[in-house]
Amino acid sequence: MAERKNIQETTLNKYKLCIDEYYANGFKPKDAYQAIYKDANDNTANNMMSKIIKLPQMQLYIEQKNEILRAESEHRRLKLRGVLESWINADVTQALCLSADKIKELPEEVRKLVTGFETSKTTFGNDNGATGEKETIKLRFVSKEKAADLLSRHYGMFKADNEQQSNKVTIVIEGDSEDLD
Repeated sequence: MAERKNIQETTLNKYKLCIDEYYANGFKPKDAYQAIYKDANDNTANNMMSKIIKLPQMQLYIEQKNEILRAESEHRRLKLRGVLESWINADVTQALCLSADKIKELPEEVRKLVTGFETSKTTFGNDNGATGEKETIKLRFVSKEKAADLLSRHYGMFKADNEQQSNKVTIVIEGDSEDLD
């Protein structure tokens, strides 16, 4: 099939659907083919998908899909880098001494830094019959240290250390096999 050059457009479109499904399902060829060709048995599905992937027209389509994925990956990488940098540079003092309602009014980029909160109310009174209430709000924010660590890994700053740790040592023992007994 890989040598066929004149494949009908409708067939090519179905093959593209197979490729799309192949990408969507985590690169499982049998499942991708059977999602489009429902009656195909497992053996046929594996064989056909192998042939479809090798077709020149599909190779071009796969390269186009890969290019789109690379661009999306780069976009996500840049977005992640921006988020981590914003965490590191965030000024959480804007949230100090605020009521719950005022915290809700903070800018979205500051509210996104909050990872948890606790509220408590304490009622108190004195001998004269006067009473009052105190509200305590404890906020937990993203860790700037963790963000800095993740950003450092993102930039590959630990690459040299990781490569040093992963060096493998090969030991060669020379001599006759009789010496090993």
